[in-house]
Amino acid sequence: MIVMIQLALSALVILTSPASLIAVAQGTPISEGVAESDALWGGNYVAHLPSCKDSEICLAALYQAEPGERYYFGIIQNRTQQWVKVHDASVSLFDPQGDLAAIGEIYFLSPSIISPGGHAILQVQTAGEFISQFTFEARFDYEPSNGGDDGDGVPVRIDSATLRGDAILAQFTNTSNYTFDSVWAYSACFADDGSILDIDQEIVDMGPFESGDSARFALEPRGDRECDNFVVTANGDS
Repeated sequence: MIVMIQLALSALVILTSPASLIAVAQGTPISEGVAESDALWGGNYVAHLPSCKDSEICLAALYQAEPGERYYFGIIQNRTQQWVKVHDASVSLFDPQGDLAAIGEIYFLSPSIISPGGHAILQVQTAGEFISQFTFEARFDYEPSNGGDDGDGVPVRIDSATLRGDAILAQFTNTSNYTFDSVWAYSACFADDGSILDIDQEIVDMGPFESGDSARFALEPRGDRECDNFVVTANGDS
């Protein structure tokens, strides 16, 4: 199943065709409530994650990591009525004149299995011109999920997440029925206006982690960026 999402600075317009649904929207309205998979996240910004409407899988926000960098940070949302597993995504960036400037693909995504209304942290690596002013179009390949054949991408619960010094100290518990060889943990830092300042990742590889097992870990946002607003999520890796 593939969905096309386009974000531009205009009023909401919905276009449909037999093969796709395209949504053009202004801004990123705040989510209403916390979805089931989001409730497993930690941090003080979970209830403020960006949202989008009238789409199935959508890219709710996308920001360049640093001026001139090929990496872009994003948040996607599952607007369907069922759990889904996201396999892949392609993101096209357009300059202010509407010309194609760069094309990107998933560098990482967590969690890849998302509940209705739930979110995932996305990092995109692009090829082309690395522009800071852009509109984008995202294409997702996904399918309904009952948790995954081997549990890969299944979210685990963040029990605590606290900013201490220059690190986020956290703990997870494997609340799934799967046993994981390792767990990937991710954090995202947000500015007061909701823009994504930084994303960090860390593998916790002291497994196996059976159902009910817990472990502590640390995430370190890059440089001297403020991280007063943050989220932490983690998923299993078999």
